[in-house]
Amino acid sequence: MNLTLAYCWKEWRAQRTTLLAYAGLVFASLCLGLSLAPTHAWFEESFGAYALSWFVIAGMLGVLLFVAPGLVQSEFGLKDDQFVRRLPGALAPAFRGKLLFLLLASVALPLVGLLLGELFVQAWGQDWNGLFRWRWDGTVAIDWPGDVVATALALLLAPWIWAIGCWLPRGRMAVGGTLLLVLGLGVAVTAVLRQSPKIEKGIDWQLWLWAVAPLGLGIAAASWAGRRGGGPLRSARFGLLAMGVGLLPPSAWLGACAWDYHHPDPANLASLDVRGLSPDGRYLLARGTGRRDWFGPTFRIDLDTGVAARIAGIGTGFGVGLVRPYVLSTGKQRYWLTYGEWGSGQAAYDLAADRWTKISYDPERKELELPAALRAAVLAERVERTLLRAPGGVRVWLEDTSVCFAEPDGSVTRVAVPELRGASVVPAGHGLFLLGGTNRTFDLTQRRFLPDTTSGGSAFLVRGILVYATDTQHWRKWGQRAPGGEPQPVPALAQCRVLGLYDDDHLLVASWPNKQGSGGKPFLYRPADRSLVELPLPEVLSTGGCLEEWSPLFERGSLLARDPGSGVWLSMATNTRREFLRIDAASRVVTNPFGTGRDDEEEYQLLAFPDAGSALVRQGVRILRVEVGSGRARVLFPR
Repeated sequence: MNLTLAYCWKEWRAQRTTLLAYAGLVFASLCLGLSLAPTHAWFEESFGAYALSWFVIAGMLGVLLFVAPGLVQSEFGLKDDQFVRRLPGALAPAFRGKLLFLLLASVALPLVGLLLGELFVQAWGQDWNGLFRWRWDGTVAIDWPGDVVATALALLLAPWIWAIGCWLPRGRMAVGGTLLLVLGLGVAVTAVLRQSPKIEKGIDWQLWLWAVAPLGLGIAAASWAGRRGGGPLRSARFGLLAMGVGLLPPSAWLGACAWDYHHPDPANLASLDVRGLSPDGRYLLARGTGRRDWFGPTFRIDLDTGVAARIAGIGTGFGVGLVRPYVLSTGKQRYWLTYGEWGSGQAAYDLAADRWTKISYDPERKELELPAALRAAVLAERVERTLLRAPGGVRVWLEDTSVCFAEPDGSVTRVAVPELRGASVVPAGHGLFLLGGTNRTFDLTQRRFLPDTTSGGSAFLVRGILVYATDTQHWRKWGQRAPGGEPQPVPALAQCRVLGLYDDDHLLVASWPNKQGSGGKPFLYRPADRSLVELPLPEVLSTGGCLEEWSPLFERGSLLARDPGSGVWLSMATNTRREFLRIDAASRVVTNPFGTGRDDEEEYQLLAFPDAGSALVRQGVRILRVEVGSGRARVLFPR
């Protein structure tokens, strides 16, 4: 112990001139700069706390910039390299003495800065109340400035500076070498973070901060021992070997977390988002994550067996645009367009057969080139599963630059619409809203474009009558215009939301809930004669909430989606719970198909109607088949 104290005192004598000069110059400069600068430039409302933080930071920087590198530089004095001259038995006491000096300086210099800062703030007539934050529960906490916290974390690297100083000739550029090493490690960690976005939000990486300083001391000890009897290269070999051994556990831990990120256990998912469903209702296309904040790979889930197979990583997206023009309407289909980051690596995926087909992109035509058989299959599925309807239930679909109508006599009428080239389409009642280029609306009743543009999602056509939002920011004021007529306001739809086309003559509308607890009531509006039909809610739902359409996989067709019994489903969110409603098409009676009292924290997603008596839903990370009426559920995934 006596030798340790002797070497500690020796280190002080070697560094005292530099440290005293640094402290005098820096602290005097801080006093002068803070005194001369305008008060408003130093955050007038918390000037004392801001000034105090700079004094503390100056003390911590002295440890990093002078004390840590000086531990090695002091070994090179008038007698040249002391590492070579020191006897082996003196290595350990010398190391302990320098370690003791480093610890004392790490505490003393910030405390000196704190003391001088307090004296300066008192002399200035200020206080440091800005360091404290009062919480709503009456407690008080210290609100550490961010720059102080960052410098304190950097102080953990002081042993690393000591170690790297042993690797360099005469201990020079130790701080720069440490920055380069940290930069190199940061590049490696950043590569993992780039491949696994938000992975840091799901893991307790902060615990590894406690290992930074001890690991640095271990590397410094190895480098110190290797420096005697050899040069900087021998010290670097010893230190890098110790660093490799020390970094192995955190590297393995981060690698395991990255593996779990990209390969989550399907039976223990934190979130599940269903993207699509095969036409036969057996296979689901869904993204699953191992932690709530993570991105997840895509799985193909077999609902008959409960088996989930990982088919794509987090960088692969799935879309509906294999053949343009396409309708943004449904998630129930067999063929999917897959693409990687920045839209590269396009392929077609057959959800039913679990088969991939590579496709290419023609930049001149700006279209995907599909094999003839695949293109024919996609077009056939589009015709078969189209959700577009003209008045009278006439089936409508898109083919190249034509809008096709299946007439009642079995013939097909094709209306040329060149604007469809390169466009995507959104259903708007008895109309189509074209995205891309000019925003135009095609009327399926008159089979032509409207003369003016409209905003997608805020306009609906009902047998040629355009009902549109005049307040496009909030969609709470509405007007309508008959073909060839003048625009007219619709006061009955004020403070209401149009959910969609209920049948060929009526729009389903819901009033917005208000602060008085009223509103949230559904009703039918007929544009032809401006008549209203109220749809009374069940007595148990006398307090209205926010009503939304609840369609399978958020599908959107000309009319609101219906179950096999011709019922339209709605979702109602209140302050305490979420309810599900069903409107019978024939009687127009509103019922609770699942019963009442669903916890609003449970996330529900309607997937399909397997038959008239059940519904396929996602509840959190589970896929359920729920009986309509009783609410009894059977878990299909995970088994």
